[in-house]
Amino acid sequence: MKKSILLLAAGAMALTACTQSEVVEEGVQSNAIGFQNVVSKETRALTNTSLNTFYVSAYYTTEGKEASPTTVFTSKEVTKQTDGWKYDNTRYWVKDATYYFYAYSCDNNALSAAYGSASINISGNDAPARALRINNFVCNDSHQHDLVVAKKIGIVGQESGNTNVPLDFKHVLSKLTFEFESGFPEGYTVEVSNVQIAGIFDKGTFNYATMRWVTPLTKITAEPYISLDIPGEKIATKKQAVTSEEGYVIPYTYTSDEGETVELNFTVKVKNNNRVEFLNRNLTGTWSPRWELGKSYTYHVTVSGSETDLEPIVFET
Repeated sequence: MKKSILLLAAGAMALTACTQSEVVEEGVQSNAIGFQNVVSKETRALTNTSLNTFYVSAYYTTEGKEASPTTVFTSKEVTKQTDGWKYDNTRYWVKDATYYFYAYSCDNNALSAAYGSASINISGNDAPARALRINNFVCNDSHQHDLVVAKKIGIVGQESGNTNVPLDFKHVLSKLTFEFESGFPEGYTVEVSNVQIAGIFDKGTFNYATMRWVTPLTKITAEPYISLDIPGEKIATKKQAVTSEEGYVIPYTYTSDEGETVELNFTVKVKNNNRVEFLNRNLTGTWSPRWELGKSYTYHVTVSGSETDLEPIVFET
């Protein structure tokens, strides 16, 4: 757990990043190629329970022919059934062949041409060069999905007694949520709406060989953004904060020295005993975040009179 404090015009924001933890499931024996999944058990969009479809690519090499791999799967759809993970046109293990498996899931969907593609390049000279790449992945308001990837390499096929392929899925985006608090005295309420994160890099390529997003990332438009709704109660008080839904961004370290900043924009409506003080006041804060792969960030924003231009009533004698 690591914490840092960011001071913005919109209020005081505290950043918390938590690493992910994994769980392991046991495999069963079979001569057909089968799969088992592991996905981080944090409260992300995809978990062991909610993951029901992934897409696998795989190849194998044989002794003396390592430079001439054989394709086994190409973005093959694998789905969760009552009796395990299934795919059509069953493949079988080749004795003494060495297998390399790569898989991904984009909220249980395959990537489309508009939002990215997944590939392995078996023409490379070594295994790392053939690793999975998520190419030109788009992560903005038009495409908000959790992305997980997995690999299992170096499995040697047996004549019998092969176990299911264990796939340890990792989250490769960063997840954001925002918690809004009222800095006003009791009796005041703050209604929060139109939460938006703007100025993000929203297109990039992920390379499994390095477990990194390839830089530089790019922007599809001048000001790409994500919008975050506030489900349920939208009224923050002195004692009760409100929290936005989750949003996903491509991990990146923004550098203020190079003018790389991200904006938090939102609207507040402040009332005191149901008397409107002002309506639809738009607040903006800028900062240079450091978003890391597979981590969740919760930002705490306190809205007070100094940020909303409300001046206190002061007496003098």
